[in-house]
Amino acid sequence: MLTDARTRLGKTQVQAQEEELRRQSALSETEHRLKAVEELYSETLRKLEGLEIKQDTVAGKIQVLKKEMAAPRPIGFSFAQRELLGLLSGTLLALVLLYTPQNRHQGLVTVSDASILATGGLPWTSDTEVIHRIMQVPALSKTRLALPMPGECDTHPHDDRLIAVNEPNSRKLEPFKGLKTNLQILIAETGARIVLVCSSRSGMGRSTLVANTGYLMAQDGYSVAVVDANFRKPSLHRIFDLENHQGLSTNLCGTPNPVLHQPIFSPNLGILPSGPIPPNPSELLGSKSMIKLLDMLKRRYDVVLIDTPPFLEFPDAGILTSISSGVVFLSRLGEPEKDVQASRDFLKNLRSNVLGFVQT
Repeated sequence: MLTDARTRLGKTQVQAQEEELRRQSALSETEHRLKAVEELYSETLRKLEGLEIKQDTVAGKIQVLKKEMAAPRPIGFSFAQRELLGLLSGTLLALVLLYTPQNRHQGLVTVSDASILATGGLPWTSDTEVIHRIMQVPALSKTRLALPMPGECDTHPHDDRLIAVNEPNSRKLEPFKGLKTNLQILIAETGARIVLVCSSRSGMGRSTLVANTGYLMAQDGYSVAVVDANFRKPSLHRIFDLENHQGLSTNLCGTPNPVLHQPIFSPNLGILPSGPIPPNPSELLGSKSMIKLLDMLKRRYDVVLIDTPPFLEFPDAGILTSISSGVVFLSRLGEPEKDVQASRDFLKNLRSNVLGFVQT
C-alpha cells in the first residue's frame, strides 16, 4: 500500500508540475497578446499625434470648423414687424394715389390754341370733356369739326361736304388737317390700316369726315381706299358725284376684282361706293366675301377708311368692328351721355381698338 501511495503521490506531483507549466505558458501567451495590443495602441497614438490640423484651409486638405452649439436665431424682421411694415406701406401708397393730381390726357398733334378761333372750328367744350371722360380715348382733334350740310349753297363745283376740294385754303379745313395728322401717327404706331368711322346715331357727319380725311391723306402721298359700307343710307357716291349701280354690294354678291373709282383731282384715292342696297345688309357685311375684300384692299392700299351705319340703330357697324383694326368714334354736340356710354360699352364688349374720338 505504501508503494501505491508513493506512486499516486508521484503522479500527483507530475500533474501539478504539468499544470504549472501550462499555466505559465498561457500567462506568457496572454502577456504577449497584451504587449502586442499595447504596441498597436501606442503606434496608433503616434500616428494621430502626427496629424496636425492647420487653421488655414489649403488645397488638398480639409478644414474642420468648430460646431456652434447655440440654437440658431432668425435674421431680419419678425412676423409682426413685417405685417406692420406692409400696413404702413399700403397706407402711404393709397395716400399718394389719392392726392396726386392726374394730368389730362392730351391729343397727339393739334393746331395751336391761338389759331383755334380763327380756323372756323369750334373750341374744346365741357361736352367734349364728358365724351373724353366716358370713352377714355384721346381726342383726334382739339376743335369740333363744323361740317356743312348738302344744299347750303350751290357755288362749289363739287358737293358742299367735300371741303378739302372746294376750299383747299379755307380755315375751316384746319381741324381736318389736325385729325389727318393724328390719324397718320396712330396708324403708324398701331399698324391699324383698316379704320372704321362710326357713331352712335345718324346725322353725325361720318361720310363727310371719311371723304375729307381720305382726300387729305391721299394728298400726302398715301394710297387710300374709301369704302361706303352704309347700306342703310349710303352717301359717299353723292359726295364724290359717282354712279352707284355697282359697288360693295355687287362685289360681295359674286363680282370678282372690285374696281375702285379714282377721282381726277386725287390720283391716290380709290372710292368704292355702296352699290345697290341689298336685302340682307348685316349678313352680307359679316360674310367671308367681306373679309376677303378687306384683305385684298389692305394689300393694295396703305389705308382703308370705311363709312358705317350708326351703332345704336343697326348692327352692321358692330359686325365690321370685329374685322377692322381700328375705330374712330364720332360724336356731335349735345349728344346724350347715355348714347355715348352705350357706344363705349358696345365697343368694349367687342374688344375694339378705339383710336380716338372726334366731335362735330
